[in-house]
Amino acid sequence: MREKIDLGLMPDHVGGGFKWEREPNCSCGRLKDAVADGFVFVSNFSDNGSNIFYMMPIGADGELFKSDGLPISFCPWCGDKIFGHKLYPNQAK
Repeated sequence: MREKIDLGLMPDHVGGGFKWEREPNCSCGRLKDAVADGFVFVSNFSDNGSNIFYMMPIGADGELFKSDGLPISFCPWCGDKIFGHKLYPNQAK
């Protein structure tokens, strides 16, 4: 059984806590699944029209390797550039 580690993340940074305005699309399709599975996280901050995606690596001692995460700009599996943006319900269009 895996031990659940509290990363101190806001619920809407984790997949399932938000909807997409523009879903991330990559050649392999695994990035969107990784977000939904809580493996890749999505910040509320944007850069050039895309939210910032990041991972939270954990060291062998079970502690966070880097407390603010490791930003990723490319899909870890296929290498495509990441473009995706959360839908913010109260956002003016």
